[in-house]
Amino acid sequence: MANYEGETMEEIPPTLESNEKEIILVTHDECVFYSNDEKRGVWAKSGKLPLCKKGNGRSIMISKFLTVADLN
Repeated sequence: MANYEGETMEEIPPTLESNEKEIILVTHDECVFYSNDEKRGVWAKSGKLPLCKKGNGRSIMISKFLTVADLN
């Protein structure tokens, strides 16, 4: 696998034998956001318990694969 050094992240290619192939790092990151995230305030009559939703609401998933090409 290639290495990257210095402040400019200069690429140093790997030294490969004739029967070897270069390994390329691919990472994956994902995050799910819900419509009711961090919702703290509720309206309720004085002395009554508030009615709360059971779930977190609708969601959206953000997903990304990251390779060296994305860093350039």
